[in-house]
Amino acid sequence: MGAAVIGGLAASTALSLFVVPVIYTLMDDFEHRAKRLFGRLKPRRAAAPEATAPNAAP
Repeated sequence: MGAAVIGGLAASTALSLFVVPVIYTLMDDFEHRAKRLFGRLKPRRAAAPEATAPNAAP
């Protein structure tokens, strides 16, 4: 029974300290690459001309 407790503590520690941060980093890198890739595929919109108020001084 002691081996099961120690094994469970070791497994949970490994998951908490190593596996979860590594998966988070991989997913974050994937997100940045996907945004960069799909950002290139979208056509950029032309900037809208700024509207001026009718009584605005030049």
